[in-house]
Amino acid sequence: MRSILTGLVILVVLMVGVALANAPALDISENWNLQHWQRKVFANDTQYTVVDVDAQKVLKASTDNSASVLYKKIDIDLSATPYLNWSWRVENTFSDLDPRQKQGDDFPARVYVVYKDGFLPWQALSLNYVWANQAPDAAYWPNPFTERAMMIPVDSGDQGLGQWHHYKKDIRADFQRVFDKDITQLHGVAIMADSDNSMQKAVSYFGDIHFSAE
Repeated sequence: MRSILTGLVILVVLMVGVALANAPALDISENWNLQHWQRKVFANDTQYTVVDVDAQKVLKASTDNSASVLYKKIDIDLSATPYLNWSWRVENTFSDLDPRQKQGDDFPARVYVVYKDGFLPWQALSLNYVWANQAPDAAYWPNPFTERAMMIPVDSGDQGLGQWHHYKKDIRADFQRVFDKDITQLHGVAIMADSDNSMQKAVSYFGDIHFSAE
């Protein structure tokens, strides 16, 4: 009997593993159909336009003393597709900014994910993957405006400007590492380029964004 139960457990584990491996990728960018994204302006309007770059359709973000975000409300099952995949290209960074201070909280590119832990608008946690303006001395830090948003640098400074960079991040693992929370669902994804605090300019590009099983 014990051997039968052991065999069943192994079979279930294998079936779950196969199901996750075969789970279809969840396309977030959808070839950058902006009708499926909401725009929120905080301080002047960052210009988001769909352009062709390197034979692919991408999102161009131009910020000039501005801060606005594109946000997509979408429920994402992290038990099936825990990995966030994206690519970006930044043309320039901002000078002399401390990202831990409010006046330095500007980034030429960021992708962030949102988890709601309540019904009110401010009851949400977010991970912000950013291109930092200078190499940070920490793996992540709380946003200077709210500790419910954590900033995670994946690129920094001028190294690699004008080139495409591709990333894959385990969102469940990062929420556990940063917030000490094991979550199985997300409720939104956002794109942002902002320069309202430093009053500078930047141009960046975002390629395909999707969630995958591995």
